[in-house]
Amino acid sequence: MILNLLSSHKLLNENLEYLYVITLNTDNNTYLFTPQDFNNASDQVVSFDNVKKEFCKTFNKDETLMFSVDTILYNKRNNRVVMVEFKSGTLTTQVKRRIKSKLKDSILLLNHLLNKDLNYMQENMEFVLVYNLDSNPDSQQNLSDSDPLDNDGFYELADELIGLAEEENIRFGLEAYEDIFVKKVHTYNVEQFKRYYSYYIA
Repeated sequence: MILNLLSSHKLLNENLEYLYVITLNTDNNTYLFTPQDFNNASDQVVSFDNVKKEFCKTFNKDETLMFSVDTILYNKRNNRVVMVEFKSGTLTTQVKRRIKSKLKDSILLLNHLLNKDLNYMQENMEFVLVYNLDSNPDSQQNLSDSDPLDNDGFYELADELIGLAEEENIRFGLEAYEDIFVKKVHTYNVEQFKRYYSYYIA
């Protein structure tokens, strides 16, 4: 089982951090959410940036040789590994390019740590980008009333009506990485991520 695979790895277990701490923007010292506005904010999760640093140390290499996502979670309802990257600022072309490098480098590192291949990741991995909606407004749709992830009943119906569920709006060109690198790609604003986490992770 994937959960056992993750929990049995020493490097992953030795690099834990509070979820909200991982969302810290070091440029302005702010968090995407805190324990005051999200009940699960103090959950302990894998700090994958630290995992990458420790991995590079074992080879006496500089950590800048690789990029990494912020954290690795476990989707208990779909039995999948979930890579998550948090971004609170504006997603410029340069930032989006780096996010894509983080996705690919993290898959490479996870393949090594879990002794798996790309085919395994294509079937058992999700990637979630969590962004600040105020910094990255969506001109394609009115998120307040048309996105299924803003509907309280969406998650209760999702598993039963998966074939009929409204298609997600995947932003920032990341839809291209679905299937070829991971099973599913999601781009969620903060409130959508809270709902996703509460239903699929917590």
